[in-house]
Amino acid sequence: MSNVIKNHKKLPMLHLSVALGSLCASILAVVLQIFFMELPCPLCFSQRLGIMMAGIGATMSVRSGFSAKNDLIVVIGCMLSLIFSTRQTLLHIMPGDLGFGLPFLGVHLYTWVTIAASSFITAIAISRIWSIKAEEGLPFWIQNKGSEIILSVFLYLAAINVLLSFLQCGLTTCDPSPTGYMIINNWRQALLLV
Repeated sequence: MSNVIKNHKKLPMLHLSVALGSLCASILAVVLQIFFMELPCPLCFSQRLGIMMAGIGATMSVRSGFSAKNDLIVVIGCMLSLIFSTRQTLLHIMPGDLGFGLPFLGVHLYTWVTIAASSFITAIAISRIWSIKAEEGLPFWIQNKGSEIILSVFLYLAAINVLLSFLQCGLTTCDPSPTGYMIINNWRQALLLV
């Protein structure tokens, strides 16, 4: 019992770590897509959605304290990401298969998503075991202003992902192995014909 009491101020940081980790992963995915032309496949878009969902749930826990609803949002988002990233990993597990996209630090992004989603679920499980209130360990500005900033960035990232998805796929099903932005290519061709 004394060990739990000694470490009670560190546990709320698990939710903040999940929120910031998913925020960094979401930003990295958008940066790689925009600046390095790492076009995501439909499985990648699904993984992004799950990671952002987990980050929003964790941020809400930082803001308003632990609740089963917020933690359930995190776990469902992580499970979605875990399902899609495991599926993509299994698609590229054959010897000689180079995988989809460029590796980041020697590992493909979908493998990183598998690691991150598993870690996030573990962090939330640890925090639920001890059931510590978020207010006990975080400074006021992180709970209020920090969480507002994180939620705002997630909102902007969601809008950017919707726009990028539309530019890449239009209103049709996304190509499993994308080579470019369909809408932009169609506009280019239309302008050249005029």
